[in-house]
Amino acid sequence: MLTLKRLQINKFRCIKNGDYSFQNGVNIIFGPNGCGKTSIIESIYVTMMTKSFRTNRDVEYISENDNYTNIKALFELDDQSKEINYSFFDKKKIIMLNGKEFNRIRDYIGLFKLVCFEPNEVFVLKNDSFYRRKLLDVYISQIDSKYLNSLMNYNKVIEEKNALLKGFKKNKDSLFILKAYNNLLINDILYIHNKRKKFIKDLFIYVNKYAKLFNNINYELNFEYKFNYDVDNLLITFDNYVDKEIEHGASIIGVHRDDLSIEMNYKNFAKYCSIGQQNTIVICLKLGIVDYLKEKFENVILILDDVFAELDLESQNKLLSIIPKDVQTIITTSVLDGIDKELIKKCNIIRM
Repeated sequence: MLTLKRLQINKFRCIKNGDYSFQNGVNIIFGPNGCGKTSIIESIYVTMMTKSFRTNRDVEYISENDNYTNIKALFELDDQSKEINYSFFDKKKIIMLNGKEFNRIRDYIGLFKLVCFEPNEVFVLKNDSFYRRKLLDVYISQIDSKYLNSLMNYNKVIEEKNALLKGFKKNKDSLFILKAYNNLLINDILYIHNKRKKFIKDLFIYVNKYAKLFNNINYELNFEYKFNYDVDNLLITFDNYVDKEIEHGASIIGVHRDDLSIEMNYKNFAKYCSIGQQNTIVICLKLGIVDYLKEKFENVILILDDVFAELDLESQNKLLSIIPKDVQTIITTSVLDGIDKELIKKCNIIRM
């Protein structure tokens, strides 16, 4: 079991200097809004994933009027200590494990598995296919380094292909280059497609286990992987869309246009579910991913930021009772009123 034991934060968001201790099981970071609870969660995410879930610009999480940030995280796994030292300075990330620096960020991704829920995720997942693809990419990349490499290679080729299409002049040479880019994409498309499809299929049992535990009613969550190409005839698909891509000035065929449809009883969760149901569906999705990961790996941590905010008291208590006991969980909240005292006794409360 992977356990975060200690977290030292320097110049991260509103936390100039922070030192926090954690225990096995459920840890609840409790305090008023604006005191830095989410910043602690974000710093854990940055340390384990090398990027933030709140911004794509690393410089934004450096404390105001400072030019660097540093985070030290002490983990325990199989009775062995693992110290991660993360620094960001002058647009450069430095990650060290037990004093040894990683030359490439991609070699670090996946050493420690992390599942994260944050409130804004419900909104973006139901409104933007980009974030539904990102959800797949974040978790598959943690368990498959080849997937991460294929995704990075694919995105690089798509960027170059889009640059060609943007100012495309239709002649023999440019059509030859366009076809060459399409050929470069095929292997990565096939690998990414097959891994996404398998991941979605495998999640079904895990997620529905929590849907039933959480709601005590008989409904089923379903996932459908949607794509706009013929997997068995990719070259033909590309050839059929050459004129449309030239007219569009960008690539319209490929895994960057894939989507994940999330349904409850075969109805789209964004259109037919209440806000409360949408929140519980995303929570069940994350708990299912935890179970999926921990069946294969021991090194999984779950973080739930402000997860109680959109849940009624019954659902808050239910969530605490069904969180996997063999996974360290870190929750932030500004309210504990109404939560079962017996459940609270089993948690480590970190007061801000």
